[in-house]
Amino acid sequence: MRIFGLAAAALSLAACTPKGPPANPNEAIVGAWGDAGTHCAVPLTYNADGTFEYTGRAGRWTLEGDHLTLSGAGGDVPAQVQWIDRDHMRLTRPDGSTGISERCPK
Repeated sequence: MRIFGLAAAALSLAACTPKGPPANPNEAIVGAWGDAGTHCAVPLTYNADGTFEYTGRAGRWTLEGDHLTLSGAGGDVPAQVQWIDRDHMRLTRPDGSTGISERCPK
């Protein structure tokens, strides 16, 4: 019985998502993200080469510290990033509005 208890505890710990910022945010942001609660209905994909894709549009992204900038034909869209955990981030726009983005399942 003790083995099962230890195994269950190990699996529980392994399933936990680490809190706080990832070790390398520029790598962690790569992938598809959606607005929290939308099940990634309209994902924004950050590519490892610094490009992004969103609703048929494309551009470039940069992340310097906690400052994310999306640049495209319509100009720059800046936001401050606060990592909640590796799969969730809070984005704050210059006007003070915020939103939560969650990593889309693969």
